[in-house]
Amino acid sequence: MSFTQYLKHVLGGAALAGAALLAGCGGAGGAADRQAGQGIAVGEPNGAMPVTAEFVAKAQEATCTDLRNRLLMIDKRMVYWDRAGNCPDNGYARTLYGATLQQTLCSVSDSIAGPRTVCAEESARALFNTIEANRDKADLGLGSTHQVETISVPPRASAPVAFKPLDQTTRSGVQLAQTVTVRDAAAFAALWSAHAGPGAVSPPVDFSRDMVIAVFLGAQPNGCHATNIDSVSRVSDKLRVQHTDSYPGPAVLCTMAITTPAHLVVLDRSNLPVEFVAQKKLIG
Repeated sequence: MSFTQYLKHVLGGAALAGAALLAGCGGAGGAADRQAGQGIAVGEPNGAMPVTAEFVAKAQEATCTDLRNRLLMIDKRMVYWDRAGNCPDNGYARTLYGATLQQTLCSVSDSIAGPRTVCAEESARALFNTIEANRDKADLGLGSTHQVETISVPPRASAPVAFKPLDQTTRSGVQLAQTVTVRDAAAFAALWSAHAGPGAVSPPVDFSRDMVIAVFLGAQPNGCHATNIDSVSRVSDKLRVQHTDSYPGPAVLCTMAITTPAHLVVLDRSNLPVEFVAQKKLIG
């Protein structure tokens, strides 16, 4: 069965517009059917079962998935990936694949200009539209004659990375809130001078083996503000630094001196990109 014929079967009693589109893409006896009979078209599911581990790894590595991150296998031929999160841009994306990640059939995603739908396999558009219109239904609107299975996406594993304290204070010379990654001695000397004051001797760091990461909260209005680097972990192809930034509740009494909280640590050198994730903690 060619992919076009398979889509006709999947759509079954779907809207006439979908059926008309399929016919326009090569109905029975058309050029598309004749071409499909000569071999598998580019992007067409080839009858193989999707490699679920490949899709799970992709979903685990994705960012902006705090609202939704699900994989659904359709008739053991295709995979529908639906992910969404609280992001200022590219907040959601939904994609219909064939048996592999390289077989992208149709997708819709968020963009600055609004939703953008693309179908590399035009004959899949009607099927994709049906799924999109019914994505909150267990059967994706395909009916009981088709099999829709959920592929489990476990939380991605993260490997903890050891680090050593370098300095933690509420009196940093760095006045602007920022996060910093330092991998060379010259940059560290400049950072330490800004942090501890001109002429201050920086602690020894061997940048052939180590690197420095730092969180600066910048100038704060009282002494109840603080920051602490809680953990560093390797997550997929990045280092994730989790830090807690504390601030006072309305009933807390604080010293009124302006403070500049900072935390600097040293860890094994890595060329992976560093992601800082802040958690807010209310005191009192």
